[in-house]
Amino acid sequence: MQSLEILCKYDVLLCDIDGVLHVGPRDIEGVPELLRKVQESGTQIFYITNNGTYLPEEISHNLSKRNLSIDLQRLITAGQVLEDEFKRQGLQGKPILSIGNKAAAEYVRRAGGEPIANDQARQRYGEAAAVVVGSSRELNKDVIDASCNAVYRHQVPVICTNPDVFTPVGDGEITLVAGALARLFERELHVQVNWLGKPHAPIFKRALRQVKEIVGLSDPRVLMIDDNVESGILGGSRMGLDTMLVLSGWHRSRQDAEATLKLHNLAPTWILDSIVGQA
Repeated sequence: MQSLEILCKYDVLLCDIDGVLHVGPRDIEGVPELLRKVQESGTQIFYITNNGTYLPEEISHNLSKRNLSIDLQRLITAGQVLEDEFKRQGLQGKPILSIGNKAAAEYVRRAGGEPIANDQARQRYGEAAAVVVGSSRELNKDVIDASCNAVYRHQVPVICTNPDVFTPVGDGEITLVAGALARLFERELHVQVNWLGKPHAPIFKRALRQVKEIVGLSDPRVLMIDDNVESGILGGSRMGLDTMLVLSGWHRSRQDAEATLKLHNLAPTWILDSIVGQA
């Protein structure tokens, strides 16, 4: 069965981006045309990503260069889920230690927090109400040390937008991302990290809330599409969604993917070589 026929069976697609629509710098041929045909069929497409390194408007702009047009109202990033988490923990208006780049700090600001400036981190870590691990870009040793001390000495909560340890960057290479840093806090300082991105529930709850607000259906049939078993496939399954695993991104081979599926006792609804492939 061709992917277009499968995708058009659903009311809503929750579609991962990197590894599904493209792989690092490499485009996947036929993706823009496929998405256009899916939208013409009436199926609604939303995009859900663990990215906390780029702001939504930056992601949309970068994808436009690949002839992929994304409505910002239909894009859900792990960084945006900070807004829900800050409300839940009462962190709005509080000083926050932000580990990552300028976009990670901006996510904190948009969620209502006050990012502590990097050059003030060592002096002000005692004021911090939380540590947010938002990105592995532009890491600052002073900020990392300050964050460690905020947790070690004052037991502040740790929030991580992107639980991924690695992400593919193209040509078979990978790069370390935010989840790896958060796991250091978890393992060495014995703090319970609040995980926001896939496979955890917060990002799915936000995405499904936006689906309901925009699409208006009370019980839409939703398909989660991802290239990583331990990210969108695991998370989508936990949420009771149909899932489509595409083998174009994270997993090195079908055998690697099948071993990970077996480890988690998962059976995706569909497995395709790529989103433009066939089951």
